[in-house]
Amino acid sequence: MRLLALLLMGLVPGVSFAADANVHVVALANSESFDPDLPVLKYPESDLERFVKVMERTGTVPARNVHRLVDGTSAKLRELIKQVAKE
Repeated sequence: MRLLALLLMGLVPGVSFAADANVHVVALANSESFDPDLPVLKYPESDLERFVKVMERTGTVPARNVHRLVDGTSAKLRELIKQVAKE
């Protein structure tokens, strides 16, 4: 599974934190890698949604603070981060 998760602030494996309104997760899932030797993924959105469910179920991040980007460009990622920073 190739799932990139960016900006996982305050996240420690196996430890549950109370949801902090100031913590945001930008979850990325891309079917293609920058490495041409890696195969194309069939279901990156499913991987992303499973990751997001873990974030929400553990109470680490409020659901409204989880932002998703599937097969996005670097320009789309920059725009999403700008939007998140304004919140």
